[in-house]
Amino acid sequence: MRLLCASLTVFLFLFAQASGAEIRIVDDDTVKNSSAQSAGWTLIEAGNSKGQTFLVKESVTLTALTLKTKDVSSASDLTIEFFALRDGVPDGDSLHAHSGKLPEELAAGQLIKMDLEKALTLTAGTYAFILSTVDSELRFAVGDVVQEGRLIRKNKATKGKWVAGAGGRNSDLWFVLTGLPTEERLANQDLKAASKTDEMAAQKDWALKRYTNPEFEAGSLVGLKRQPNIITVMVDDLGWNQIGVPRATLSSNSKSYHTPNLMRLAEEGLCFTNAYAQPNCAPTRAAMLSGQYPARIHNGVYVVGSLNRHGRGGVSAKNAKFVGPTQSEDVALAAVTVAEALKENGYQTAHIGKYHVGGHQSDETLPENVGFDINIGGFKQGHQPVCFATEKSAGGWGFRGLGRGDFDRFAEPYSSEYLKRNRFP
Repeated sequence: MRLLCASLTVFLFLFAQASGAEIRIVDDDTVKNSSAQSAGWTLIEAGNSKGQTFLVKESVTLTALTLKTKDVSSASDLTIEFFALRDGVPDGDSLHAHSGKLPEELAAGQLIKMDLEKALTLTAGTYAFILSTVDSELRFAVGDVVQEGRLIRKNKATKGKWVAGAGGRNSDLWFVLTGLPTEERLANQDLKAASKTDEMAAQKDWALKRYTNPEFEAGSLVGLKRQPNIITVMVDDLGWNQIGVPRATLSSNSKSYHTPNLMRLAEEGLCFTNAYAQPNCAPTRAAMLSGQYPARIHNGVYVVGSLNRHGRGGVSAKNAKFVGPTQSEDVALAAVTVAEALKENGYQTAHIGKYHVGGHQSDETLPENVGFDINIGGFKQGHQPVCFATEKSAGGWGFRGLGRGDFDRFAEPYSSEYLKRNRFP
């Protein structure tokens, strides 16, 4: 009886092992000359698994997988597994597992082909093949390969979960699956390649086009029967031509940006395209609030943090040949902010969102103390420390450390009763 149990254990262990098969370097012109474009790379090493999702439209039988190396630090083992997808990630048991030893002479830019020891038949659906290793460290080429697939990754940074993206957003592993219909694969590749070629050609033809604003005269608030409402929106980290408004971008924006409301605003108003910009967010905000550039007496906010950013991959403090002036992180309390100026002319004022240029030295420079009647969110942080509400020990829901303003009113879970009570559409 003891011997039978031992045999059964060994059988189960062997059954769970990936099949072993040859992994070889190939020189296949038909693969090299396919329209799959290689651009960039993604790293495969212990604890850093990558995968590629793909669509099967009709039943197929797969017999081999070809990949392209970008760089090889050490070539030892490589395991490939196939999974069905559920909600875009690998799910359930492996449909096929394949382990092999990489050629010792494997080098950058070579093709490797793994013949599946047993052909894998897949019915219509979405699938992924996963690459993992124990001792190897190498980079595989990525690029735009299939329309209906994407590169996925699982490592320490993703906390052991499969997530999209690696080696560049919307990239694919450079691969060829023998058995996946060639005409379908090449059609997908050609579609992406043609789209990219068209866009590159369009970029070469780009020429800055200056638009003329309609005739206007600068007016005055004095004498108006009704003063206009004023809304100013400042967006951090948005490229000046990353909106679909040719009048504002001098026609340099990509056609992929669709911002119809901004387009309408531009067409019905004015676009100011000549201006001096500050290097990043805080000095831009400080200049708008104070009406002064950073070198003026009441605005010493030159950059976020400090002008003396030694280290961080740049020149060390010891070797620096220039020492920038000290600066403030807050708009000076003595400055007259645009909010204070408007309040003197009968306006009610509100600040909503990021502030970042007050509260470092004292609370006196926070929005509610420099002319804003209402402040929701404005504090000294450059970004909010938390984005999720938690249940309080004393009851109810709230946010921790989330700037100024009554945010807790938005913390309660959005149940049907909550939505009805607050008249959500």
